[in-house]
Amino acid sequence: MPTTEYLGWTKPTVDGSDSTWGQTVNDRIDDIDSLAGGVTLDATVTGAHDVDLAVGTGVFQYTVTGDVTFSFINPNASPSLSSFRLYITMSGTRTITWPSSVKWAGGIEPSVPGNGQTDSFTFESLDGGTTWYGYHTGDNFAIVPGPG
Repeated sequence: MPTTEYLGWTKPTVDGSDSTWGQTVNDRIDDIDSLAGGVTLDATVTGAHDVDLAVGTGVFQYTVTGDVTFSFINPNASPSLSSFRLYITMSGTRTITWPSSVKWAGGIEPSVPGNGQTDSFTFESLDGGTTWYGYHTGDNFAIVPGPG
């Protein structure tokens, strides 16, 4: 079966895609992909790093190997909702600097994951990224979700 590289993982395509049946199946695979989003898989980050919402997945998985400063770029224009989830696995003892536009639930910035730990964070904006509402949504996961 032929395949197409898609968001870091391989998407099958049906032989005979020029036929009505094959094209219909391929269209349904594309529909599922667009609904499910996908995961921008395990990028290693350090230093200044842009979380680019134009990538379109809404879920990002990073391994932090040095102190990192995140910025969130390309949100939806106001008044549309922009939201995404960030899974962070810490390698060593590192610091994370979040954008100053993040307002944390309860008014308290959460602590960063410990060495070898994975935490999840969710961010939402209704004003084109001027203000981000941040939530520490998971602490010390054993396994990070991936495709499949």
